Amino acid sequence: MNGYYCLNCGGKLKQLSMNPSTNKYECPKCCTTWYKVRHIIIEWVEEKKEGEDEHDG
Repeated sequence: MNGYYCLNCGGKLKQLSMNPSTNKYECPKCCTTWYKVRHIIIEWVEEKKEGEDEHDG
């Protein structure tokens, strides 16, 4: 069971489908469909080793 509630009417949502990036829910009270979407943010960060200096060309 989930603990999610409709943002329109406050009714408890019923889960319709589930996958790694999006879950689909429906409110039986007001028939609104909601999607819980996961956004994955990937950030690349360069590690500077000790002793390396930045040179301007």
